[in-house]
Amino acid sequence: MALYFLVRLTPDWSMPLWAQIVIWTTFRIMLAREVVLALHPLLKQRTPVKPSDARSLAVVVPTLNESKMLPNCILSVMRMSPPPDEVIVVDGGSFDGTREIAVRLGATVVLSEPGRGRQIAVGVAETKADVVLVLHADSQIAPDTAHLVLAALNAQPQAVGGAGGQRFDAGTLNLCIIECLNEVKYVLFGLSFGDQGQFFRRAALVATGGFPKLPLMEDVELSLRLRVAGPMLYLGGGA
Repeated sequence: MALYFLVRLTPDWSMPLWAQIVIWTTFRIMLAREVVLALHPLLKQRTPVKPSDARSLAVVVPTLNESKMLPNCILSVMRMSPPPDEVIVVDGGSFDGTREIAVRLGATVVLSEPGRGRQIAVGVAETKADVVLVLHADSQIAPDTAHLVLAALNAQPQAVGGAGGQRFDAGTLNLCIIECLNEVKYVLFGLSFGDQGQFFRRAALVATGGFPKLPLMEDVELSLRLRVAGPMLYLGGGA
């Protein structure tokens, strides 16, 4: 389209029918290809994951210079009931005292190369719990989240993971719209973001190839992998 208007084969800026057909047919072919690729995980036969009990919970928090936000995050984790069996902060090279704060608040600190997906993968590898909850450092978690996550997974043994749900601390209209869109996206497509409090069974994660070591959008890739392995749960609130 840009090339056509650069050459400008007509005296005005209109586009003849043949040019529109060429441009939009090409676009529709590419769009159809993307739709097929997007639907493939939904249509793919699920790899069965052996049901397992959800008795213990680990919380993994990736950090990079989060000294201002991390205290409230860790304190909210420690207030959960039942308390998490493991709290692991995976630091990507902070120089603002983030690691010292995490240790002082009772978390285990693990070092990693920077990159959120890579950091979370390192943290998950350090855990021994049945279930892992990933929480961003600028988030806080509701006290009953641990109970809800474990109870939901034990009530539905075939479920492999899910998301808690997100609420912003500011109630502006724009943020409320984002909350609603994120919920609709999860309900319709099973896709969640990391700031919605993603959780999963460690056994299911291993069966799907482990945590994606991506610097960005690792949370969406995790959703795509898990929903192939089994049903996903949405708790409707928590982070």
